[in-house]
Amino acid sequence: MSLLELTDIAVEYRPAGRHRVRAVDGVSLTVRPGEIVGLVGESGCGKSSLARVAAGLSAPAGGDVRLRGQPVTPLGWRRRRRAEIGLQMVFQNPYSSLNPRRTVLSQLLDGVPPDVGRGQERERYALGQLTRVGLDESAATRFPHQFSGGQLQRIAIARALVARPDVLIADEPVTALDVSSQAQVVEVLSQLVRQLEVGMLFISHDLALVRRLADVTAVMYLGRIVEAGPTEQLWRDPKHPYTRALIEAIPSADPDAGLPRALAGEVGDPAAVRTGCRFRARCPRAFAACADEPELAGDDHTVACWLDNDDTGRAA
Repeated sequence: MSLLELTDIAVEYRPAGRHRVRAVDGVSLTVRPGEIVGLVGESGCGKSSLARVAAGLSAPAGGDVRLRGQPVTPLGWRRRRRAEIGLQMVFQNPYSSLNPRRTVLSQLLDGVPPDVGRGQERERYALGQLTRVGLDESAATRFPHQFSGGQLQRIAIARALVARPDVLIADEPVTALDVSSQAQVVEVLSQLVRQLEVGMLFISHDLALVRRLADVTAVMYLGRIVEAGPTEQLWRDPKHPYTRALIEAIPSADPDAGLPRALAGEVGDPAAVRTGCRFRARCPRAFAACADEPELAGDDHTVACWLDNDDTGRAA
């Protein structure tokens, strides 16, 4: 059973003075109960654009978003349908996602479902979400500026939980935090997914972090998924040159390992007209077949690369 299904999603922008930019181009993903799906890639690959569409914060140019089989429509100038409250987002900067003029409790109460009750019953329910993310109930009467970054992100997670979500969409939720705070927030997210059987789409440029957290990982480059599969399998046997390059760029704790290998070049301009494989300008193994764009192929572990084709690979 799937909770969140993204099918052939396309996202387009039209910057002033420029032609159409396709930031996401035909991406499909599925998130199941109790499953964490990691989405990785460099900045500018379209991860956050996809997250906004998945959460119903913006409309796709094409494709379909469904939560428990029901279509998700953009928020717009109306109240969200109750079913769509089941999608909750955790943003990169927790301070900017909280109102600095309101107490923590007042902001948690905004999302409490109507069937919880009234008055003190609603407050007890909201306070319970604070303790669920590892904060004391005394935090409820304080204001956002009185907390550290890690504490603020846990408050943001608690605010998402009060709505009883089916799926959490976490867009770079620990990037702005120090290492110890990152570990705390990641641990909270992991425990919540397992305990509550919610699904989570976890978006990050940090492949090492995603390896620690995600059950399934999808690697995104210039608007498309280039490789996806069970996280440990993808880590042990990366098939796409881009995935290999991301893994090789991770710093090692071994002092004898030397410096990580940097990926050459920059992410291409998403507004540029492209033909063939999107990664070929940076790929050390590009060859003639890369003039045509490969499609994702495979069973549990899929890859979009001509080198994964035995016959073509031998000809490279």
